[in-house]
Formats: sequence, C-alpha cells, structure tokens
Amino acid sequence: KVGPPDWLVDALRDEGRWPVPRLEGVVESPVLLPSGEVLQQPGYHADSGLLYAPPPGVKFLDVPQKPCAADIERAQRWLNEAVCDFPFEQPWHRSAWKAGVLSYFARWAYTGQTPFFLIDANVRGSGKTRLAMTAALTSLGREPMIIDQAHDDDDEKRLITSVAMSGEMMVLIDNIARPFGTAKFDSMLTKGTWDAVLLYRNDPVRFPMNAVWWGNGNNVEFRAHADTVRRTLRIRLDSPMQNPERRHDFRHKDLLGWISENRDHLVLSALTLLRGFIVAGCPAQHLPTWGGFEGWSALVREAVVWAGDPDPYDAAAGHDDSSDVVAEALGDLLRGWSELCEATHSERSEERRVGKECLRLCR
Repeated sequence: KVGPPDWLVDALRDEGRWPVPRLEGVVESPVLLPSGEVLQQPGYHADSGLLYAPPPGVKFLDVPQKPCAADIERAQRWLNEAVCDFPFEQPWHRSAWKAGVLSYFARWAYTGQTPFFLIDANVRGSGKTRLAMTAALTSLGREPMIIDQAHDDDDEKRLITSVAMSGEMMVLIDNIARPFGTAKFDSMLTKGTWDAVLLYRNDPVRFPMNAVWWGNGNNVEFRAHADTVRRTLRIRLDSPMQNPERRHDFRHKDLLGWISENRDHLVLSALTLLRGFIVAGCPAQHLPTWGGFEGWSALVREAVVWAGDPDPYDAAAGHDDSSDVVAEALGDLLRGWSELCEATHSERSEERRVGKECLRLCR
C-alpha cells in the first residue's frame, strides 16, 4: 500500500473542504432523525450523514407518518409483551428498560449523553442477561458487544478504547460482581467522546462515543466516591423464588426466538412511540431535571411518560439512596451506634435498679 503524495494532501488541505460526504454512522434499522422524521429508505442520508444499510433480506414495517392513538396503544402492547415474563420490582423499572430500547432508535436525534442502563436482580437466575438480550435483539437484531467488568484503570481504558474503535451502538458489561464505577467511566458517559493514544500513533485520537451502555449483576454496589450511580438507570428484577431458574410459567417459552420472529413489530413500536411524540409537538411532561442528560430526557424520557408509562427517572432517584456504599455504611454506623447507646443505657439502668434493691434489703 502506498500513501497519497504530499502535493495531493496539501491541495486538499488548502481547498478547505473534504470532497467526500461525511459519514456520521452506519445504522442497520430505521432510526429517528434530528428532523423528527424516520429514516426508512436504505442508502446514504446527506442531511444526517447516516448510512442506512439493513442486513440482506431484512425488511421493516413502515412507520406511520402521523401515528394515531390506536397506533400508540398497539406499540405499547407489543413492547410490554416482550417483557411480560420478567419480575420487575416496580413499574418504573420496566419504563427504564423501554427507555433503553428507545434510546437506540433515537440516538441520532438528540444531542448530549445517554445514561447507563443497569439490570440488577436480587438473586441469580432472575433473567438479567435474557432481559439485556431482549433489548439487543429488538434494537440490533443480534447480540450486543459483550465485555467483562474492568479490573483496574488501565483495563478500563483498554475496554473503552476498544468500544470506541468498534463503532458498536450497544455494549453490555456482563456479570458485574465487584463494586462498579470509575472516574474514567464517568468521564466517558459525561463527555460523549473518548481520547486515546493508539500504539501506532503518538498523538491522541478523539472518538465519538454514541454507544448505549448496559450492564447486569446481582445486587450491584457502586464504588465509593464514584459518580456512576448518579448516571445510572436501574432496571431492578425482584424474583420471589429462591431458585428462579426452575420457573416454568412463562408466557413465551422461547422468548429470544419470539423476539426475533416479531422484531419488525417491535422496531415499528419503538419508532411509533418516538414519532408520535414528535407529531404531538413534544408536549412537556413537567418532569424533574436530570442534569447531564437534558437532551435524552427531552426526547426519550418524555416520550416514555407521554405514552403512558411511569417516569424512568424514578428508578435512578431510588437508586441513589440504595446503592451509595458510603451513605449505606454511614447509615449502618449511626443505627448501630444508636442501638449500642440504648443497650448501654438499659444495662446501666438495670444496674442502678439492682443496686438500689440491694441497699434496701441491707437496711
């Protein structure tokens, strides 16, 4: 391979413009555009810089230009059916899952960053990985990029760099087993870009970070002093069974097969909700502000609530209290201290009572 001659490089630089269409990303399914329209025609879309290249033989249903109330109801039924067998702890945890799916289809339509979606369960075998795969098959039509939890800061940098270079749009951190959250991960979620020094270059390279990040684990804790907890939507599964892997009362015995067979309806449903919200004029739902995710909230979060679901941010607000290791430890300390003081006071009161009784008898 031979590089271009210097005179050609200089000429293009002096021209002040690049004579090749810009490429912002490659999508394999219809997506919502910044204009509010749905990209449904395969090929290059000049205004957005997106190349829509569906897999061979894959066809999607047309999204209605002006969804009606019946379209919105039908879309809600399809998305709810996809997760009907999962034991969500609260209704807003299902909303958070739905928001994660909609985030993929809306990712090119809003500016700013996307929260981290954590599927958390009370016991093993509750369906965490299956729920993540349900989101992936709906969004991508295949498995997401799956990575392990980083062991240290250097490992974290390598993992994030590999995701940035891959251009993947959905990433799953599988089986989080240690306290989670680092400054580097927080920075990546907040900035939306990632700077890395590659082995074959001396100067840093800046990558856009458009991926929607997911994770799963049992009773996940966050590292002390990490801000990851405040950037996370928790999708909590609460199984009443000690061994949920023995459960057999599923409506969809082969859920992932059902998702694959009906993906066209699920994609249509996600985009119908988003498009319906746009056509309605993006009516404000008067939700509490979530700093750092204003663009995402204005489109995805508000669309979820507009369609009739609880605010997915309720999962994040509750998560702050339940997953802050430092706050939990401090609370435990204060409660234990109070109990110790009460016990000591009771013992001393009993000692004084016994002493008084002995004096009385001696007299």
